Amino acid sequence: DRVYDRGWRKQFIANKQDGWWVMDVNENKDSVVQGKQETELVEDEKTICICHDIERGLGHLDVDAAWAAHANTYAPRALEEMLEIEATMNVKSSYNVVGTLLRAVRDQIETGRHCIAFHSFDHNLEDWQLRRCRRVDNRIKGYRTPQSRITPELNDMNLCQNNFDWLASSISSLGLNIPLMQNRIVKIPVVTDDFD
Repeated sequence: DRVYDRGWRKQFIANKQDGWWVMDVNENKDSVVQGKQETELVEDEKTICICHDIERGLGHLDVDAAWAAHANTYAPRALEEMLEIEATMNVKSSYNVVGTLLRAVRDQIETGRHCIAFHSFDHNLEDWQLRRCRRVDNRIKGYRTPQSRITPELNDMNLCQNNFDWLASSISSLGLNIPLMQNRIVKIPVVTDDFD
């Protein structure tokens, strides 16, 4: 007897024949739950998904240094205000956070029961980001690419190997206008983006 052999004898009437367990269906019919096919009507309603990229000034350092400085100064208060508004309106959002900022904002965001995804590790499109994100947290399932640029690193295989379930980017960068699962990765097109 092996550990997994014991379960058969507790739940079913079974006999061993030539090293195999044999169960008579009629003898065990009272122990088997039969599936029942039913239909459930699901309402076809539109859902609007809101996501915020939490990057402070990192997202604009190479584009507009003055705006980056402004964002670094005011981003913490802007996050507080957005979380207050969403709490008042009972809205749940996805917050795509640059990995280097996650420790600073995570508790605030999770207190409101919002979803957290990565928005790269450090918003540097020249460096590989996925493994560096995983050093911060291996459980976060989503990835929102900076500037909606799909870099060579962001292929389905790399995303899967690094334990990501979904990738969000602009409609034009994904070539999609509705969410779609491809190669075990859900691709989520973002309609409004701060980069063309």
